[in-house]
Amino acid sequence: MNFDEFLKEKEKIEKLSIEEQKKFYEQLLKNKHDKTELYVYASFYYGHLFYQNGNFGKVIEIMEPIVMDYQSYPYTPKILSCFNLIGVAAHCEAEYSISRFFYKIALKIAKENSAKFYYAFEYNNIALTYIEEQNYEEALKSLALAEDVLKDCDEEMGAYIYINKSISLQKLNRLTEALKAFELGVSQYHADTIVPDDVTRCAATLYYKLEQPEKYETYKK
Repeated sequence: MNFDEFLKEKEKIEKLSIEEQKKFYEQLLKNKHDKTELYVYASFYYGHLFYQNGNFGKVIEIMEPIVMDYQSYPYTPKILSCFNLIGVAAHCEAEYSISRFFYKIALKIAKENSAKFYYAFEYNNIALTYIEEQNYEEALKSLALAEDVLKDCDEEMGAYIYINKSISLQKLNRLTEALKAFELGVSQYHADTIVPDDVTRCAATLYYKLEQPEKYETYKK
């Protein structure tokens, strides 16, 4: 099966059950061991099926052969997706330093290939691991780097970056800056549409700390 045939087949099997899709990828990966773009794609989609079911350990097991030997594979943006998938799986297992390790390699690969579109995404991912570790100063450093390259990325990333920035600033009790980041995320990057749940939580805590009861009650409801 060549790459184009794989993409056509993938489109067909998406109508099947999760278990039938898994069997397709299992068979494909069993019979194909050469280090090609097809193998990267198949591994990613196979792992993603387990991610959807919350089986994060299996995701890590599937992704490890790709990410540990990524230099043997041709560069494709899907390599970055593999690193991000194993990163988020490790994150969900509360292995934040391991998660960050994979995000940093993804960033390194993106830079080596001048894939500027992905820089802000990876910096934001790195910041999330620091937020989980309550290391808000380091989170803010990563988010500042994400801001610097936001112009090269999908505009939607601004919603994530500025809400995460607001959350981090709140934790450091830098409330004026937190409010500015929050308002920018909502007004310019439409965070209330893109990440509505995060906006609600962020706003409720922010306005509570700012002692603005009317706005606090609005978001609390």
